[in-house]
Amino acid sequence: MTDATSRRLATAAVGLVLLASAVLAACAGGSSDGASDEITTTAPSTVPTVPDSEYEDLTASSEVTIEAVDNTYRPQYATIRRGTTVTFVNDGRTEHNVIPTEPGQFEPIEAAQFAPDQSATRTFDEVGLVPYYCSLHGTATKGMVGGLRVVD
Repeated sequence: MTDATSRRLATAAVGLVLLASAVLAACAGGSSDGASDEITTTAPSTVPTVPDSEYEDLTASSEVTIEAVDNTYRPQYATIRRGTTVTFVNDGRTEHNVIPTEPGQFEPIEAAQFAPDQSATRTFDEVGLVPYYCSLHGTATKGMVGGLRVVD
């Protein structure tokens, strides 16, 4: 190995260490006085921003149906009231799943239980945004994505 190659490798290694340190420092964040950080109500940056006009108002119903058809949810985005029961129905030709983008927001609906003509029901009791996606036909940010806006 030449001296020039060794210097380039050393420089790259130092750059990676500095980058990793910056990322860790940014992630650590928080307050040093033990107080809790401010709670935000916005979706994480990994979730696409959806204009209010894209949400179908289904607040008049205590039971709502979301269909998984081909590579989309119908409606894709809906506003519901807290306590609404949502039935996800696979009206498509292939398996789908319904995975919360933010783990723990609701129990995922796995593909093994969501083949064509199957359904699964979830009740949403927490106010806020509930983005979800089909991991077989998309990611949390593109492809087969959907979301609920749960209001009082």
